[in-house]
Amino acid sequence: MKRLSRKAQIKPLLAVVAVCLSATIIGAEGPPVPASSLTGRSIKAIGYQVGGGSTMVDLKSTGLIAEADGQAKIDARPAVTMVEAEIHGLRPPTRLGTEFLTYVLWAASPEGHAVNLGEVLFDNNGEGRLKATTQLQSFSLFITAEPYSAVRQPSEMVILENALRKNTKGRIYVVDNYRLMRRSQYQKLGNPLALSLDLKKVPLEMYEARNSVEIARSRGAETYAPDVLSKAEGGLKMAENALARKANRKEIISLARQTAQFSEDARADCGEAGTAAHNGGARRRGRGSQGSSGGKGGGGGSRGHENSRRQGSPSKS
Repeated sequence: MKRLSRKAQIKPLLAVVAVCLSATIIGAEGPPVPASSLTGRSIKAIGYQVGGGSTMVDLKSTGLIAEADGQAKIDARPAVTMVEAEIHGLRPPTRLGTEFLTYVLWAASPEGHAVNLGEVLFDNNGEGRLKATTQLQSFSLFITAEPYSAVRQPSEMVILENALRKNTKGRIYVVDNYRLMRRSQYQKLGNPLALSLDLKKVPLEMYEARNSVEIARSRGAETYAPDVLSKAEGGLKMAENALARKANRKEIISLARQTAQFSEDARADCGEAGTAAHNGGARRRGRGSQGSSGGKGGGGGSRGHENSRRQGSPSKS
């Protein structure tokens, strides 16, 4: 089914996802995520009755976006599980930080495998829908804010999570310390991108691609994953050229998505070394910010700057 166009992210998006391609388990792919990059959270997974027909679960807000809620229909079959999510009250993810550009729906097994089910887009009224499939039969379903849709690991910015109804056909599994990506892993050493999105002229995927390359660079990809980063940078250049010559929108989006995927691979390949380099650079930047602004009273370093950027970004709901 054809993906609909989208309105500016600083306004409610004007598209609704219709169908997502079958997801694959990505928690077990690629290099392991450094422990220092992760944080723990208690989540509830549900074991669905295979062949028992469809059942409903609620999607409840964690408080990050208080007005958001939703529901999902789950149909666990012998070979595949069908997921149909319907979400209400979504707001631009840039409200949570300028590094966040989109939402992603996840299925997470009790063993810790994360399945990226797809990008969640929403219309002028904050309504979004997503259809997807997964091979998992026991999983937690939740939505996170992300810097781009190609991420392998869910971020700690969980906005909605599943909750059983009285008539839900399934069994609860509590996972006490499920690992989520710290938001700091997506904050760049430099200033956050100045986001004033015009999605009538530039597809959202282009902003995500630019964001992904900057994040990979900030993780030390130029040092620790130069070959993969080079592919990402080459892909971004091709996408920018396609945009400049006003190529077909599908071509631009395809190139942008490839760029984000290469960037995510490069970021993941950096591992612990990239995390240490990023954290060291952030600390140096923080000390420099305090010194230039007169010590502790000067705005709290890079995080204070991020907050001022966030408050200064225009947004409408």
